[in-house]
Amino acid sequence: MKRKLLIPFVLPALCCILFFNACIKYPPITPDNNVPNDRLLKTWQLTSNEIPTNTYQFYYNNKKLVDSIVLSQGINFFTYRVHRKHNGQIDSVVATEYLNKGSGHVYFVARNYQYSNGLITHYDYHVYDNFGNHDVMLFDISHEQQKMTIRYNTIAHEFTFNDKQDVVRMRDNGDRPFNGTFSYNTGINPLFYARDLYAIITDLATYNYEYLLSKHNTVKKNYNDGYSVNYTHIYDDKGRLTRSDFKDVRHFGTQSFSYTYY
Repeated sequence: MKRKLLIPFVLPALCCILFFNACIKYPPITPDNNVPNDRLLKTWQLTSNEIPTNTYQFYYNNKKLVDSIVLSQGINFFTYRVHRKHNGQIDSVVATEYLNKGSGHVYFVARNYQYSNGLITHYDYHVYDNFGNHDVMLFDISHEQQKMTIRYNTIAHEFTFNDKQDVVRMRDNGDRPFNGTFSYNTGINPLFYARDLYAIITDLATYNYEYLLSKHNTVKKNYNDGYSVNYTHIYDDKGRLTRSDFKDVRHFGTQSFSYTYY
């Protein structure tokens, strides 16, 4: 896997009742840009007993939107460069790998990002190998009230949100299929304010959607067959998450996530 608005008038309220579909709120998976002080994520490090340590360094533009990400993995590193339109929406993402201090090789380009109501609904994911081969996957994202579904090829990832902006149920049919639920504490997930991260580090996201979308931190993950995963979190004196430890024998084993902030 490559890393991998209350206007105090009655009329608007009546309109909302009469035209309910026009007032449905989409699932709050893309937060606004009002990042709280000291909450802008600087690094995210993933360690596991099954895969190499990955350290992501985040860089932002003056609107606090992700501008680029550098992934370090031993002596190798990878870059994700985010090209945006004037309105801040993603135009394309280019990922380049640099192995053993060699020259860079573009291994994926995501483009043709489409939006509806400020939410991403589609992008094309182009993958290139070192032999000149090229493959493309079309990602389609649907948004219903408190539900989001990401589809590509024959794979579907379904997420159900609660009113606290957390994924409470996830179901997918990928190579590591999952159908289960999550419970949360009130701590803020550092990845929440890296807006649209799931559609930037797309090679990683398909394995880690559950960590990228929710506003708060998971305390327990329940597989539908009874297996469960418990999470231990450590916070600093500002209430920011600095480390999470857990063991999931079905998904990359014993793991730790560490975070630093700007």
